[in-house]
Amino acid sequence: ASRWPGVLQLPTRYMDMIVNSYLLWDTVSGEAILCDTGTELAPIRQTLDAHKLKLTALCVTHAHGDHVAVLDEVMVAYKPRLFASKSEPVPNATLIEEGAEIKVGALNARAFLVDGHSPGHLAYVFQGASVWPAPVAVVGDALFAGSMGGGAVSYDRLRKNMQTKLLTLPPQTLVCPGHGPTTTVEEEKEHNPFA
Repeated sequence: ASRWPGVLQLPTRYMDMIVNSYLLWDTVSGEAILCDTGTELAPIRQTLDAHKLKLTALCVTHAHGDHVAVLDEVMVAYKPRLFASKSEPVPNATLIEEGAEIKVGALNARAFLVDGHSPGHLAYVFQGASVWPAPVAVVGDALFAGSMGGGAVSYDRLRKNMQTKLLTLPPQTLVCPGHGPTTTVEEEKEHNPFA
């Protein structure tokens, strides 16, 4: 993702899997936004310190344990504004729904409801960094490289949301999933069997 300065995947271990959280920041103001927390505070702290960033917002894609394991620790350490889905509330969060916009420095995130894996699952699509070649979509467990999340609530809804909301983003959009490598919309439209 080196073509997207100020976007970093932070993988942490959860039982026998790796879960990703993402740190995005305005490379001018140094204001940062964290999407999900993963399972360890250390990588978040190290990255914030290394780049001298101020964590001003935290966005939750969905409230499954592996994605919010250190939510309380992050809130205590940095006191960012916290955003979560109205249909999957977490304590002390501003509850949002589709269409909500979150601004951090020059970055602007818009929430998309991509439920199906969980009842109120949100994806966040970021724009505003003039140095990025295309938007960045943090999609949690709705879409993976070459796959999609489990339809624990509704497989049909999840697949329809993925096809109509995520795969209609600009082709070069960087897709940042909750597990596995980053990918692009173009790549998934071409190779994802669920597209």
